[in-house]
Amino acid sequence: MKSITDYYSGKSVFITGGTGFVGKVLIEKLLFTCQDLEKIYILIREKEDVSPYRRFEQLINQSVFARIHNEMPDAFNKLVPVAGNISEINLGIQPNIESGFIDKISVIFHAAASVNFDEKLELSMTSNFEGTRRVLQLSKRMNNLKKFIHVSTAYCHTNQSVLEEVVYPLPFALNTVDQDVSDRIYPTDVRFHAFKNTRPNSYTVAKAMSETLVAENSAVPTVIIRPSIVSASMFEPMPGWIENWNGATSIIATVATGLNHVVQDDTRPIFLILTKHDWALRVLTLLLQKIPAYITDFWRLSKGKKPRLVKLQSKLIKNRDVHKFFSSRSFPMRNENQMKLYYSMNQKDRTAFPFDPNQIQWNKYILQYCKGIKKYLLRR
Repeated sequence: MKSITDYYSGKSVFITGGTGFVGKVLIEKLLFTCQDLEKIYILIREKEDVSPYRRFEQLINQSVFARIHNEMPDAFNKLVPVAGNISEINLGIQPNIESGFIDKISVIFHAAASVNFDEKLELSMTSNFEGTRRVLQLSKRMNNLKKFIHVSTAYCHTNQSVLEEVVYPLPFALNTVDQDVSDRIYPTDVRFHAFKNTRPNSYTVAKAMSETLVAENSAVPTVIIRPSIVSASMFEPMPGWIENWNGATSIIATVATGLNHVVQDDTRPIFLILTKHDWALRVLTLLLQKIPAYITDFWRLSKGKKPRLVKLQSKLIKNRDVHKFFSSRSFPMRNENQMKLYYSMNQKDRTAFPFDPNQIQWNKYILQYCKGIKKYLLRR
């Protein structure tokens, strides 16, 4: 079997979601390890009046690329920004720009997504479902494409007692809902609504549907990756690196800093109160977080200072409750195919691309994760 670095030698890849946490790590890893790779084309949208090309400049100057700057700065010449947006027709890519790379791409990594857990269904479908469909449409115009990598989520089918390494069938015809969504009409199929009501949020609905969309429409060998809650890096690009407050990160940080005292779960650590009862969660939150926040802000007002604790508590309680479904239960997953892939690799590739969860020393990793939060987010 070819080594991973040999496989990418002379090839070009197209990445969506390259400005996100996972996308940045992916780009950095490809540059650092697959040094004979030809080009990496990165789809970047305009954001808050910052142009795609300015965002690209900001991207490559971030700390995640420190070892590239220090050891192989010429590698940045392999990166090519592509102005576009997964929410727009044809990904918003101009025809003259597309023609410049369309026949050069061998591998697509589709990692772009809206990971807002409480987003309205229509918005999540536009980004996560329609966006995936548009990337698939682009892929069919790539004459030399060899692989399509789709980043999904471990929570795509939360109704399963054990998540198998299969694409689960949907209880409705995808093409009818696809047409409704394409026309920006809220899907009318009653089976869709029954399906939607078995999922905790719009993100998991759109991701489940996107998996089926990819399985039914990809014209090349396809890989579906299902990450769970994304957390700090273990080794690369640097130990403990983290850049956002998503998922478990915000909960860990607010617990560690004394802002959050109550989480819904059925285990019993000593540093906070966990409860599996909704009523207890509400009562304890009121007693331990909301009331102290109001008292503190009243005191601040009396001293002529601006109140801030009530607003902060409202934000962190909302974030905690958005993740409550996921933090209060376990989601067993099978990974036989993943491990078969791992053991089919030579030792050099296993060292360069480690993904065996059995090798993680969790106590050390969690400590490193907390140190990463302190260093990269809290700046302490």
